[in-house]
Amino acid sequence: MQITLDTTDLLDVTDKLRLLDATTLSELRRATVDVVALTVRTKSINDTVKQLNLTRDYVEARIARDETQASGNAAKALLRSKVRGATLQRFTGSHINTTPVNWSNSRIQDMGKKFGKWPGWTYRKGDAFRGIPENMKSAGYTVDVNRKGAKTIASAFTLPLRRGTADGGNGVGVFQRQGGKLKHLYGPSVYQTFRRYTTENQQAINDELRDTFLGGLDDRLRKL
Repeated sequence: MQITLDTTDLLDVTDKLRLLDATTLSELRRATVDVVALTVRTKSINDTVKQLNLTRDYVEARIARDETQASGNAAKALLRSKVRGATLQRFTGSHINTTPVNWSNSRIQDMGKKFGKWPGWTYRKGDAFRGIPENMKSAGYTVDVNRKGAKTIASAFTLPLRRGTADGGNGVGVFQRQGGKLKHLYGPSVYQTFRRYTTENQQAINDELRDTFLGGLDDRLRKL
């Protein structure tokens, strides 16, 4: 989303604008867009955190604001968010489910068997990296993406990510086999809620730009 303020549209205050020099007007435009861009970003973050079960830090990192630029009669600020969805493990409270293995280590030992390489008996050590205890195995994945109640994907499981923790995560992704291929599972994106918020509030944002600019204009005129 690009927030732009073009003062040539403010015909009803043309006489007032003539009283200020070009430098002051440029600073006023930039300050106005700065304030509104910050407000829009904050409100869109609040709206996203309310709708999606993601941490505020995660959402804030995915709605960026570029430095405001002023040129001629216009000033603009760019708010950006990546289109890519949030991976399922990102949603607060999501977790792997586990169930006991059919043959526990103690049961195998009680039978007088010994552990060794296949085709011998394998020691059921679980997977500490994925949160699977000894004598347990994966049994689906539970996630609540939109705060409407957790759901379990019975066929989902976790695997280490190739990029590890490069993107700031815990190095684990949620996958499912579809058509014999691994598919990394995603939920809604921050971009979706951000775009919906700005689209639905576009007129309110434009009104805030105008009101903030006019308020700043009057304030500067009083100081002349």
